[in-house]
This record gives sequence, structure tokens and C-alpha cells, in this order.
Amino acid sequence: MMSRLLLLFTILAAPGWVLADDQDSVMVKELPWQLYMSRVYRYHPVAEQLRLQPAMAEAMLLETKGAFDPKIASEYVHKDFKETQYFERWDTDIKVPVWNYADLKLGYEQNRGVWLNPEANVPDNGLIYAGVSVPIGRGLFIDSRRAAIKKAILELDGNEAERQKNMNKFLLMSAKAYWGWAQAYQQLVLAEEGVRLASFRLSGTLQNVTQGAA
Repeated sequence: MMSRLLLLFTILAAPGWVLADDQDSVMVKELPWQLYMSRVYRYHPVAEQLRLQPAMAEAMLLETKGAFDPKIASEYVHKDFKETQYFERWDTDIKVPVWNYADLKLGYEQNRGVWLNPEANVPDNGLIYAGVSVPIGRGLFIDSRRAAIKKAILELDGNEAERQKNMNKFLLMSAKAYWGWAQAYQQLVLAEEGVRLASFRLSGTLQNVTQGAA
């Protein structure tokens, strides 16, 4: 079934090479081996999907590396009542991942208001702070982010080997389909030639019989 689909796809992908209508017959033109394999490799959906796999794996690796991209966050909270500013809190920071789940953190905080929590008091021009953020209990012994990148790289290499194996398998199957079709076509040509010769001999025999009877 797959072989028939391969041949049908190639026929549709190569108009003018395979079939040309004549008044009383269908004239078959040659479909060269190189052209057939080239079109299968370039246009068949299976081959196209296999060719796209490296790009997809690269995209996944790039997404994994994004875990080490700096991240900027900002939080703004305020409360006003009857033209009185109860409080206004603004905190902006940038986090740079380094190892495990630890992040270097640099931020700026500006708070003010009549009812501001004393814990949030900062100088009038704001407060710049720096530190290290480490979620307790997560990633203290295993560098999860780097492990994820290593895993993605290994999968990329493994997927490439698997992709090449599947591509070779698909092209081999395509080649078998081509030569199977070529063999069947040659058998058809021989059969048609046999029918033609048999018809010619039958016509001659009938003619001899007719002349002998006369």
C-alpha cells in the first residue's frame, strides 16, 4: 500500500513526465531514477517531516536554555481613599539564574504613604538592594537547569541519529517501490509484445486457412 502511495505521489509531483494522452492509447514516458528520488526526498510529506525534526529539536534546546535568561519583574500596589494616599508600594527587580534554583537578584524599591507598614519604610529616593534568591528545598543538590540542557543536547544528538536512520529507511523503501514498478512495467511491456505477436500469428494462420479453403 505504501509503495502505491509513493508512486502516486511521484506521478502527481512530476506532471508531464509520466502520462500523455493519445487519441486511442496512453503513452508512458520514462520517469528517471534520479528525478524520482529527488522528488520523493524534496516533496514527500514523510521526508519533509523528517527534515524538520532537527529544527524542532533545536527550538526545544533553545527553549530549555531560556531558563538561564535574566528575568525582570515589577510589582505596584497602592490604596487611596477620599483623596488620601494610604500607601503606594513599587518594587522592581532583575533576577539572573546562576546554579541550581539560585538567582542573583538586583532591585529597586520605592514606598510611601500615610498608612504604610513600617517594615516597608525606605529612604525618600528609594532603596537599591542586591542579594541571592534560593528557594529552600528545591535544587540544592542537583543543578536541575543545567541537567535539563544536557538532556536536551543528548536528545538532539540521539534524535539526529534516529532521524537519519528513518530517512535512510524511507528512501530505501522508496527505491524498492520504484524498481518494483519498473519491473512490473517491463513485464507489462513483454506481455503486450507477446499479445501482439500472438495476434499477428493468429491473423496469418487465419489468412492461410482462408486462402487454402479458397
